[in-house]
Amino acid sequence: MKSATSGYGEMSEELQRIVKDIDGGKSMLKALELSIVRNPSERYRRAMWQLTNSIKSGTDITSTMESITDSIIKQQKLEIEKYGEELNPYILVYLLVAVIGPALGITGMIVISSFTGTSVGVPLYVGILFFLVVIQVFFLNLIKSKRPEVRS
Repeated sequence: MKSATSGYGEMSEELQRIVKDIDGGKSMLKALELSIVRNPSERYRRAMWQLTNSIKSGTDITSTMESITDSIIKQQKLEIEKYGEELNPYILVYLLVAVIGPALGITGMIVISSFTGTSVGVPLYVGILFFLVVIQVFFLNLIKSKRPEVRS
């Protein structure tokens, strides 16, 4: 367990606390149970609960860890698939609002202005450019906020 106390972010910090508790004289089972109580993550609690049950029953911890890992991987794959399905409508709206709409709008303005004899001023193009930048930032933030957190 000591080998996993660095390089895994908050998980490493929690494992350091567990190792510290064990070095302080607590049993591994008690240290893991305290960690379950301390940590708010539902996934973490479920994994540690499976591990403590495995230790209590005396079964092979390796198979339990493999089972936990497989479960986490499956859950992450499901989250990625759900994210992909969720992205499709956003992509369509993005294409309409940020790509097709402005292209057709500018083309239409140029055609109409050539028929009417009026000129389309630079401020209008600057306004359209500003609108496109705002739309780009909006969609980037929207997609970033919807992305599942999957770490390798």
